Amino acid sequence: MISARKGDLTSVHEQLTQAVDLTKGAHETLLARAVVNEMLLMPEKAIKDYQAYMHQSVTTFKDGLLLPITMLRLKLMVVESNRKANLEKIRNEALSLGKTEFREEEHLALMLVQLHINVLEEDHKGIRHKLTQLIKSYHTLGPAYTGYLLYLLHLTHNYQLFDKLYRRYEKGMKKHHDLLSICTQRWIEQLNDRRKERFASLQRVEKYISREKDTNKRSTIGIALELSRSRQLCQRSASAFINLADEIGCGDASLVELRNVIASGEKVMVYGMELTALERKEALHSLKRIKVMFNQRVAACA
Repeated sequence: MISARKGDLTSVHEQLTQAVDLTKGAHETLLARAVVNEMLLMPEKAIKDYQAYMHQSVTTFKDGLLLPITMLRLKLMVVESNRKANLEKIRNEALSLGKTEFREEEHLALMLVQLHINVLEEDHKGIRHKLTQLIKSYHTLGPAYTGYLLYLLHLTHNYQLFDKLYRRYEKGMKKHHDLLSICTQRWIEQLNDRRKERFASLQRVEKYISREKDTNKRSTIGIALELSRSRQLCQRSASAFINLADEIGCGDASLVELRNVIASGEKVMVYGMELTALERKEALHSLKRIKVMFNQRVAACA
């Protein structure tokens, strides 16, 4: 617990592993190590700990459907790092769970899993629809599933919504003294640190583009193109490229690259939630002009 309060995850993991061996897999210890495994980006090991916990708890039913839903969440995290994993199988498992009787928190937790599937499929419309519903009802989620919602806001680059929900989480956070709660709290704090790093990186690129666009057009359009391509669910990244390309042109970017970025950019601009309505409207007008430029280049190459 001392290591957990200090945020020393390596030490926490070592101590928990010793505790699991000594206690032959006590419930709370297994759950705490599962959370720490997830924080250390080892979802496969987290799955094994949850499976061991579920095996021990099979006759108690005290967790209802939340543990099976947690298993689906972790399987989806494995898919993120290994796209060969079977997403269709996980989707079918989620559909099967959806036919079960469940409480409100379980319903929202399952919706989070379905949202995660939408994220991996880059289904912009589905992402917006489910996020809108979840944000209205997020206060009924427990800490672990509040963390999951924040994680999905991180994946979808919804920086403002993440900030808003994290502040509410901090304000309503109760002081717990058990190991599992402390580890869960550290996990959520770690998510916030990662969000800050990613947002700071985006801001640095935006400042560079703004500073260099008039004197180094080729470099800035290339950087803006790569930014949009590498963050395909990020509305601000798409907007940065669209507005720059409309202002200075697309340079010598390949037609294939432009086609892909225009197609993904249009979806994220229509369904994304990070920009204001005015910013989205202006970006979509710019996108129309870029499409005209793109079609002219295609015609010239025909």
